[in-house]
Amino acid sequence: MAPKYAVVGSGLIGSAAARHLAEAGNDVTLIGVPEERSAELSTFASHHDEGRVTRIVDPDPVWSIAARRSIERYGDIEARSGINFHDRAGLVYSSARVELAAEIGAANGAQVVLRDAAWIAERYGIALAADTQAPVAVEAGAAGAINPRRMVAAQRALAAAGGAALVDDRVTAVDEHAGGVTVVTTSSARFEFDSVVLATGPYGAAAAGVDLLLERRLRTVALARPAQPESLVLPSLIADDVGREDIDGVYWTPPSVFADGNVWLKIGGDALDVQIASGGDDIGAWFAAGGSRSEADMLAEVLQASLPAVEFAEWAHKPCVVTYTAHGRPYVGQVSERLVVAVGGCGGAAKSADEWGRLASVAATGGAEDPEIGWDTTKPIFVGDGAYASVRDERY
Repeated sequence: MAPKYAVVGSGLIGSAAARHLAEAGNDVTLIGVPEERSAELSTFASHHDEGRVTRIVDPDPVWSIAARRSIERYGDIEARSGINFHDRAGLVYSSARVELAAEIGAANGAQVVLRDAAWIAERYGIALAADTQAPVAVEAGAAGAINPRRMVAAQRALAAAGGAALVDDRVTAVDEHAGGVTVVTTSSARFEFDSVVLATGPYGAAAAGVDLLLERRLRTVALARPAQPESLVLPSLIADDVGREDIDGVYWTPPSVFADGNVWLKIGGDALDVQIASGGDDIGAWFAAGGSRSEADMLAEVLQASLPAVEFAEWAHKPCVVTYTAHGRPYVGQVSERLVVAVGGCGGAAKSADEWGRLASVAATGGAEDPEIGWDTTKPIFVGDGAYASVRDERY
């Protein structure tokens, strides 16, 4: 009898893993709640919005490779699902490691050039806080943004078309035993599988009793509604230096239409007053509270200083959670004989989620190690591993 697989978690990585498993001819069930957070199911996730940065330039070659592979598949996923999610708006990337990131990106096919802050200001109206003579990477081609909500919908549609069963429910327990893995949901349904992929974001592998070394940072994003959205054309942006001591870098995604029908520009960042969640209860309380108004105000100030000529008619904010790993890359790999994890996006996994999902599907089915992204580069790290006292505080 052919093995039965489950993917727990219907976000960006989980839906991708289910698609790859289904399209390879496997018996797979995708279990998770794909819609906006639900008070009844306590489902909280950060992909329920309209913008994520996509790029190939990166100071880490593994991230760059994963992004390039995923981006190369965007067009096929859009065409076959009929759901568009990719915006080729371009990227402005300002960082102390910009030259390394541009070099690695170019080696992986990025269309990237180096400019300076004066050129950026003239071309886009963006006032960077960094040294005006420092190089700034401008990536064209496929760089820009993706709509994570629509990308999940596209992946789920193709997974279902490939034969995957979709179960829209929340998993409460994952029990590995000699004969397989039992998965229990909030509706008291019980399923039996031979192998399970846990793609459960900030919740890690807690449902299976596996304690991974993760840091869950409770963050807030600010939303700005342009007074004249039709005239505001912007690339995505990543800027590590914003000229402030209370925030360590920001990103934004171009103005786009959100679920309320309005055009919003989203900006997020790393406020140095970091709040860390210890588990699911903290995450739920954070989302229920709506995030931090003070962090949103900081981001709004940065945005307005970066776009001095732009008038914004309205401001809003929403909570999110960013999950960091010990080695600065997602944990993708086996944690036991029948369990695979694919968690820990480190704030940058959305763009390359299709590749992380593919690698998870390979790990679940016992496939060969990838020649460019070996299992050691994404190995899951457990709490108590003496080689890692904590997560690495690095930006990718």
